[in-house]
Amino acid sequence: MSCIRKTPSRQCVRDISPHWGWMVVVAAFVTNFIVVGLSNSSGLYYTEWMDHFQSSSGVTAWIGSMNIGLLCLAGPFASFLVGHFGDRKVVIVGGLLAAVGLISSSFVENVYVLMVTYGIITGVGFSFCFNSMATVPMFFFTPESAGLAIGLAMSGGGCGSFIMPLLIQYLVKIFGWKGSLLILGGLTLNVVVCGALLRSPSMPDEDPPPIGTRRLRRRSSVVKVSLLKNCSFLLFILHQTLFTIGSSVVYVHVSAVIEILTGEERFHCQLALTMIGVANFFGRIIQGGLGGLKCVNVMSQYLLSYLIVGGVILAFPSVPYFPVLLFLCGVFGFCTAPYATLVQLIAVKIAGLHNLKVAYSMFLFMCGIGLLVGAPIAGILYDVTKRYGTSMYFGGTSVILCVLVMIKPWYDDIKTRINLRKMRPETYNSFVFDIKEKTEVVIVSTARTLNEETISML
Repeated sequence: MSCIRKTPSRQCVRDISPHWGWMVVVAAFVTNFIVVGLSNSSGLYYTEWMDHFQSSSGVTAWIGSMNIGLLCLAGPFASFLVGHFGDRKVVIVGGLLAAVGLISSSFVENVYVLMVTYGIITGVGFSFCFNSMATVPMFFFTPESAGLAIGLAMSGGGCGSFIMPLLIQYLVKIFGWKGSLLILGGLTLNVVVCGALLRSPSMPDEDPPPIGTRRLRRRSSVVKVSLLKNCSFLLFILHQTLFTIGSSVVYVHVSAVIEILTGEERFHCQLALTMIGVANFFGRIIQGGLGGLKCVNVMSQYLLSYLIVGGVILAFPSVPYFPVLLFLCGVFGFCTAPYATLVQLIAVKIAGLHNLKVAYSMFLFMCGIGLLVGAPIAGILYDVTKRYGTSMYFGGTSVILCVLVMIKPWYDDIKTRINLRKMRPETYNSFVFDIKEKTEVVIVSTARTLNEETISML
């Protein structure tokens, strides 16, 4: 038995066996493996679709961009459905939608129809699955072990990002791109089985929410307005939009760029996405560990990684050597890892811990916009200039700009750290976070010398 959350009127909200919770972790791992792995591998079909449909680069790029963009953009709708129907039903429906989208894509003979089947239907199905599986494991564990459970569940996406490209390359080589989508549609049906494993814990009769909770619900809109008045937060979401615009160019165009620059076979060039996935998987572990060290400034680490990403993208068009390009793909994958491991910490520094959920949802939505438009813009640039180098320069410039717009938040963070170091040790050590679960609100207790602005920047 594990009691997850206590309130004044009900001692245990969810009474569940922790052993079944590990089954949920396995289900989430498999789901993320399939969903994130397939979504990040859309670029492998880019040249296949251009050759088959004889479509322009800009039009073709919309297919993969819609798929991965809707993974984020449909998040608020997926959350709404979860609130009304529960995680189990939403994941099952999402798995069916994604499978139907992939299978129907294998019969498509028009690029615009493929945008609907692969881009929209599959993308929305992926969103239903991903948004539920990203949070549901924590409800089956005590707060002490929930972090480990979430970490193991989300690592499935990293594994899928470097295994799925290898599988897709093999399937395309043997069965063609249509046959591969048909097989992957069948594989995606495993997500339906994973969704069925999400047993809903028994819930006692609901009592009226505490007064504090009702008051907070009424003030939720005030919280959102306060975030929109926060200059550093607005810069942060602009920063993430620019980053996803620039980085999405690489996922869609990198295989074609390497093929043109080196003259290697397409099968070998597609190993670039596998290299990115492997490096990103280990980067999440290493960068996440570094971010937890007291001697490391998380925001400086975060922005330095993105600065390196921008430089790598700008360097792609001028390197004609296949091994060097693969190395650059590895650097790109490693340095984009903070997108998954450090961004929550940065959001807390800028928006405050009490605003984290709202801030993160807005962050995902803006990332979805960037993922949706980035690759098509790069494709249009290629259609106009007939050079993939122009697309890469666009992507690299966008990432460099995303670092520059964070100068103010970075300066504020540095200033806050300096002020904290000037405090007396006993005053500094009095800072403590105290989670008051009975009202589901984070209460921050601190010495009088720490004001609200300082707390939100830590």
